[in-house]
Amino acid sequence: MEFETWELAESYLNEYAKQQGFSFRKKRRILDPTDSTITRRRTYECSHARTHEIQKVILEENRRDRDSEMIGCLWHINLSFPKSGNGVRINSIVGTHNHDMNPCITEIAPKFRKLTDKMLEKIKFWTIEGRLGIPTQYNLLVASFPNKVINKKDLSNAIQQFKKQAKPIKNDACQMLTELYLKKDDDPRWIIKPRFDHGERRLNSLFWMSPDQ
Repeated sequence: MEFETWELAESYLNEYAKQQGFSFRKKRRILDPTDSTITRRRTYECSHARTHEIQKVILEENRRDRDSEMIGCLWHINLSFPKSGNGVRINSIVGTHNHDMNPCITEIAPKFRKLTDKMLEKIKFWTIEGRLGIPTQYNLLVASFPNKVINKKDLSNAIQQFKKQAKPIKNDACQMLTELYLKKDDDPRWIIKPRFDHGERRLNSLFWMSPDQ
């Protein structure tokens, strides 16, 4: 089997791993000796590979949960991009695991929950240009990427980062609301009834009545 690029090779491995029920990670990378921008060899291993060396100075209750994932699984795959070839090839693979497959792997493995570049591009646009909040963006992402698991915490973090890039804009509705409340301070007979979307943190509608009406 041969792939045109490393990206296509890893995309294939991602789909295979999700179908089987496991996650993997990059283990080793060898670059071209004359051009460091070219990857010649790469090894991927199961996320349950390696073993954890117990450190006696660390209390049992303080060990991270991820340590329990290191159970010495031998699954790994070696790929190469030879100079004489036209693409990335599978050189060898050890296809056996020492643990059960997980049908919910796409929901729990950070690798498969990661927001893609296309997702981040949309989130950036929705945040900066559309001023959309988490609930709306989450629904849009689910509709746009039905085969991906969207983690709301990751989405929230991305939105907060892009908000820092957004330029403050003058909100006419909020400015009007402020002016109305100032009028009400001068004359309590003013009636003001704003309606807010607390999830989006924005003003949805505004009703007011002056004392003369």
